[in-house]
Amino acid sequence: MDNSKVRFKLLFRFILCLIGVMVIVHPSVAKQSPTRITLWSINQPGLDVTGDWLERQIRRFESINPDIIVEHSFWENQSYKIKLKVAMFSGNGPDILFNWGGESQLIFSREGLLCDLTDDLAANKWGLSPGMFDTFSYRDGIYGVPFFPSVEVVWYNKDLFKKYGWKRSQTWDEFLDLCVQIKNKGYIPIAMGGQESWTILYPYMYLVDRLAGNELYRMAKTRQTTFNRTEFVEAFRLLKQLADRGYLPNQVLSLNYMEASQLLLQNKALMMFMGDWEYLRLTNQKRQDFDKWDFFPFPVLRGGKGSSRNIVGAVAGFSIKKSEKSKIAIKFLEFLASRQSLIDCYKLTGKLVALSTPYISQEDLPQAKEMAQLLTKASSLTQWWDQDLPEPVTQSLLQSLQDLLAGRCSPEQAAAMIEEAYQKE
Repeated sequence: MDNSKVRFKLLFRFILCLIGVMVIVHPSVAKQSPTRITLWSINQPGLDVTGDWLERQIRRFESINPDIIVEHSFWENQSYKIKLKVAMFSGNGPDILFNWGGESQLIFSREGLLCDLTDDLAANKWGLSPGMFDTFSYRDGIYGVPFFPSVEVVWYNKDLFKKYGWKRSQTWDEFLDLCVQIKNKGYIPIAMGGQESWTILYPYMYLVDRLAGNELYRMAKTRQTTFNRTEFVEAFRLLKQLADRGYLPNQVLSLNYMEASQLLLQNKALMMFMGDWEYLRLTNQKRQDFDKWDFFPFPVLRGGKGSSRNIVGAVAGFSIKKSEKSKIAIKFLEFLASRQSLIDCYKLTGKLVALSTPYISQEDLPQAKEMAQLLTKASSLTQWWDQDLPEPVTQSLLQSLQDLLAGRCSPEQAAAMIEEAYQKE
């Protein structure tokens, strides 16, 4: 055989092998590893249908974008707040973070840790309701995307109300009379898990609103007035009255939120101050007892300035950490906020969503339609104080509520505790 031909074949094979090696190892032709972004929330899949929805949307997004992996981590509400703050201020926060707007987002946007999403949202704001962006705005920028509007109401056992001929209360006096009748029948009028003090805060915020209107709290928050004004003290007094008259569980401060919900489910308590999500808990995520539970707006007070159309609640959503992965995180968040994604969320969870155009049909449950109307017709929305106030003030507020029900302080002292926290800032 011709030696030159042999040498040529050997050289040709060597070149082929070399090309193969280059394809494997050369960065310009090697297959890139997927980009990983992190998402933190309070929604645990399997236990929370919102968590199930998040997981479904993550899988859908990844199927369309195989070069991106979204890692979802989740924690219980209070643990999440602490862990998120530590992580964000140490530079280890998630790429996408759940928050409730207000101070829960401002603590990060003020420090320049979040992306300004104003340009990405553009004029149509991804088809979301423009009015719901206020709580995510800081100065001239938007630092979060609203997903879930929530409102606090009074939930009640519709079956037992019907059995005894009781009506939904429109005024505080009617509500107190109703509590007397419920107690006389051997039931606990109001379920409350005061071990978690935010559950005590819910009626207190409304009492302040119904006494003074929605402006007093905002004035106190911005330091135009103080938290020891007469209206705040009176709201503490009315709250304490519920405990003193036996309208709350005897061991209210020993019960947590889940245990209080059980009192409703076991027909031991008949009403509860809670957010719109309570319907999902009471109906086992809408699998049973659809018509057993209903709600009414927090009652108005005689002589008070607050309207029944004033609501207390929040608009929860997501923000993006400022980093080299911000654009990828925004891409996922826009997918998550799409109309189809949010309609899927509503159908799966029953949660109201922040779409700017109608999405609730005539066939939907009356509770969902009524809740949507309550939000639509609201004359004002006051952010939940514990998501809106500075952390030291929030902690004093929550402690004052427990101390009040425990008899460790008077209404005047409870109000003073909040103001003192401001003075120490």
